[in-house]
Amino acid sequence: LLRKSVRQVSADGLASLTELAASGFAGASADSEGHDASTTLGMDDMMTCRDAAIEAVEVPRAVVDLFVGMRKHLQDKCEPPIYVSDRRFIKCVN
Repeated sequence: LLRKSVRQVSADGLASLTELAASGFAGASADSEGHDASTTLGMDDMMTCRDAAIEAVEVPRAVVDLFVGMRKHLQDKCEPPIYVSDRRFIKCVN
């Protein structure tokens, strides 16, 4: 496993990244080898449900702006600052 440090996305970039994630662009897939398909939901089933939900629910720009402002407040105004990673932030809309 390799890990590379990257800088946090800017507030402007975070709004764009959030909208991109909310549109379902950054999806991942996996298989469910070794599981009995008759009794379990596979990753394909979960991704199908997720894709349907993404198509059915629109995250308004006002909500994206609220999340961006909340992260900025947590990191800039709280003592001690509360770090919210980009990855965890994106989970807010997925």
